Amino acid sequence: MSNPIIPPDVLHLPSTVAEIQGLEREIAALDRQLLEEARKLYDDMRKGGSPATPITEHDRHVAKHLQPYMNGETPARLLEANVSRDAEIRAHREALRIVARALAQRKEAAIFADAEEWVARNTKDWRALCREIVLAAERLAALEESARRFLKPIEGVHVKIAMGSTIASGLSLLGTGDPLREIRDLAIKEGIVRGSEIRKAQQLQ
Repeated sequence: MSNPIIPPDVLHLPSTVAEIQGLEREIAALDRQLLEEARKLYDDMRKGGSPATPITEHDRHVAKHLQPYMNGETPARLLEANVSRDAEIRAHREALRIVARALAQRKEAAIFADAEEWVARNTKDWRALCREIVLAAERLAALEESARRFLKPIEGVHVKIAMGSTIASGLSLLGTGDPLREIRDLAIKEGIVRGSEIRKAQQLQ
């Protein structure tokens, strides 16, 4: 007779990412145990050993225990009494694969729920950080414009000057055209900053 294999706690529906990951590890361990048993059965049969041992009453009910987790959608073939331990192992591993796929979907939903909760807890600090970034970018753009005006007297003259290949090159660190227009409009639209704050930053005040 084969050693009894304790199934994972499939009757408890996990809701958190940690619970789901724990159950996934249990399922993976059970699957490896089943695979090892199947290999031993195959080796015994290949060597002319005794036929596969009949399934135990415990093993026969494993698939039935999956029904509450699968909401009654466990494939009917998994609920039938098989005639050999080898066949039962195959059915058991297929049942575990079905559960693993369901857990993967549940984990994706749990990860999203965790992310939404994180956003709710941290939205105030995040909005404050966004505000500082937007205003800092506007101040940088204003500083660059100030630098361009400062260098106007030597515009077009190839003369050596500190940071000539960067700040004195006339190219903005922010990009070409009006690189802040989109982020500026979005920040105002979402209430991150007010138009008056933008204008103040642009004037370096």
